[in-house]
Amino acid sequence: EPDRLLALSAIMVESGITAESAEKVLTEDISKKIITEVLERRHARELEQINFTFSLRGMSLPMLTHLTRHRIQSIVIPNLSSLFKQKTIVEPETIKKNTEAHAVFLSAVNSYNSFNLAMDRFDVCPENRVYTLLSGRAVNIVTTMNARELHHFLTLRTCNRAQWEIREFAEKMLFLLKEKAPLMFAKAGPSCVRYGECREGRMSCHREEEMRKKYLNV
Repeated sequence: EPDRLLALSAIMVESGITAESAEKVLTEDISKKIITEVLERRHARELEQINFTFSLRGMSLPMLTHLTRHRIQSIVIPNLSSLFKQKTIVEPETIKKNTEAHAVFLSAVNSYNSFNLAMDRFDVCPENRVYTLLSGRAVNIVTTMNARELHHFLTLRTCNRAQWEIREFAEKMLFLLKEKAPLMFAKAGPSCVRYGECREGRMSCHREEEMRKKYLNV
């Protein structure tokens, strides 16, 4: 249990006792109190002891660039030349809902597929061909983040100002974390949820109450 593991780590450091002794005194109420205190600390280094691994499937290449900006993670990305073998394309909803734009989008995808077949005939190696990959081509990755980095990631990426695709992934990650570690991620979410106030200044969406209801009442 991630919550209990965090509480054990914190009480062992604070009290200097062994894991066996900590297990004996760690009741549910004490565990909740310890985690609450840890989350209130500015740096909360104890959170770095707890790691979570996610398999994120079907993200676009632009979203991958957003994700890799978060440096404190161990991310495994497949060889991009393998993307030529699969046909999954991520299409933005704004394009999908517009009949004419959707037709142009599909035309671009079909043109790319024809180009790729031509590269087969010309025997262009996959390593050089990756420069022509469509941004919408989907990729599957595995990444591991510690709980402290996850709080930072979720604060930025569940915000309404975040790019739509990474926000959808971040929301799914957060709801899974709330199931696995409800105490540790009880108040996780955008800044208006995590800190009780929006920190986006003039760029605020002014939907703080809606966001608090969404993330705190799950």
